[in-house]
Amino acid sequence: MICNVDTTLLTLLPRIRRARGYRLYTPDGRRLIDCYQDAGRAILGHRAAGLIRDTKAVIERGCLVPLPSPEAHRARQAIVRLLAACDIRVEEAQVGLYATRVDADAALAGAGLAVAGRSPVARDLADPDLPADAGPVVVWRPFVRDRDAIAGRCDAIVPTVPCPSFFSVVPVVFSGRSAPDGALLPEAILRALASSATALVRALGDAPSGPDDAPSGPDDARLHPPDLAGFRAVGPYLWPVATPAERDRPDWYRNRFESFLRAGIVISPDVRCPSIVPGELSDGERKLLERAAGEAASSDEAAEEEG
Repeated sequence: MICNVDTTLLTLLPRIRRARGYRLYTPDGRRLIDCYQDAGRAILGHRAAGLIRDTKAVIERGCLVPLPSPEAHRARQAIVRLLAACDIRVEEAQVGLYATRVDADAALAGAGLAVAGRSPVARDLADPDLPADAGPVVVWRPFVRDRDAIAGRCDAIVPTVPCPSFFSVVPVVFSGRSAPDGALLPEAILRALASSATALVRALGDAPSGPDDAPSGPDDARLHPPDLAGFRAVGPYLWPVATPAERDRPDWYRNRFESFLRAGIVISPDVRCPSIVPGELSDGERKLLERAAGEAASSDEAAEEEG
C-alpha cells in the first residue's frame, strides 16, 4: 500500500499567489520557505526547468484527454533511465503508469505481490527506521544514494519523480514480472512525467556524491542539511520525532506545523511524510529553520509539562 498524504493542514496556509524555487508567496508579498515541496514532487523547485516548455506544445495541440499516445513509451523509458542513472539495476524492468495511488495499489496486488489479498506496504527508502529487509515494494526518493542499491533487490519500486501533482501519475517499476495495464493517460501528463524524470537525471548527475565533494555556497543545502531539533535526517529528508507523551496528544503534530508556519516555514502536513530541506538556502533562511525548530521543540516540551 502506497501512503496517501493527508494534506488537511495545508488549509492553514494563507492564500498563495505564486511559487518560485523553494518559496511560496502570498498576495501581500510575504514569503514562505517550502519544506513540504508537494511530498517531494517539487524537490527540484516549483516551475522546474523545462517542464512548461515541454508540455506547452502538447497542451496547445489539445492533448488533454486520455488517448493512446507514443508519449507513454517515452515516459517509461525516462523512468528506466532515471533508475539507471542511480545505478539501480532492475531485472527485466517493466514500468506501469497509473493515474492514482489507488490504481497503483491495485496494480501491485494484480502483479502477484498481494499479501492476504491486499497490496503490500511500500516501505520508504528514506525512512530512518527502514529494516534490513525492506520488503517487496519500496518508495524510492532521490538524493539518498547510500540506499539506492536496496531498490534493485525489490520486486517493485515506486519512484518519487519531481512531477507536480497537477499532472497526476504514479509510476511503478516491476522487476521480473509484467506491469498490469493502467487506464489511458492524457499526453500532457505523460510528457510532464518524462520531462520531470529527465530533469532529475540531470540534477543527480550535477550533484556531488557526498558532502566532502560539495562546493561551499547556498546550493549545498541538501548535502549539508541543518541540524534541526525535533527531526531525524536521512539525506535531505526530515522525519519528525516526538516523545511518547507527545504522541499521546492527537494535536502534537498540528501544533508543530502551526509553530513553523508562524515562523514562515511550511513543513509536511502529514506526520507520515517527511519534510525536505530545500535545494537552496541562504544563511538567513538556514538560521530561521534552526530557530523555528528549536522554538517548536520548546513549545512541545512546555505543552507536555502542562499536560
